[in-house]
Amino acid sequence: MYQVDQPQDRISTLNLVLLSFVTCGIYSIIYLWRIIPSLIQYTQKSFKYRDFLLAITICLGVSILMTSFSYEMAMTFVNDYLEGIDSESDFSEYMLGVQVFDLLASFLALASGILYIILSFKLRTFIEEYAKEKQINLSTNKVMTFFFSIFYINYLINQTLTLEENQKTGA
Repeated sequence: MYQVDQPQDRISTLNLVLLSFVTCGIYSIIYLWRIIPSLIQYTQKSFKYRDFLLAITICLGVSILMTSFSYEMAMTFVNDYLEGIDSESDFSEYMLGVQVFDLLASFLALASGILYIILSFKLRTFIEEYAKEKQINLSTNKVMTFFFSIFYINYLINQTLTLEENQKTGA
């Protein structure tokens, strides 16, 4: 199991950004599913996250699925039209369906992004409370939380653990 307090299990913020970029955000969801239970176990504090994370996962997954489906619908129509199979159909009605799918996918992606930001603020508060409880001097920034969300949370987790280790060793 992933342990947040083990240095070999930590991920650098740069690696998280790169992996999230390469996987179109899927790795950041996997990271959240791994890190939050470990944080709860490590801090011995309660944190309700499953509903938010499940909603993010569903919104993002359905959004990706709808986007690819609308692309397939458009390409099927174009191919049929070019081959002369479906030359009688009304192009505008068909493309309206594609646009509706794209619009719904965009709304779901937006909802996923909003939920990411809300979860990031909740995690920031969770980390701040833990740092205050352990008397760790941790400075956080709401603007950074808003713009960099989960990447900033990863930075805060790594920073908190490093400061806590330094505090224990007296460095």
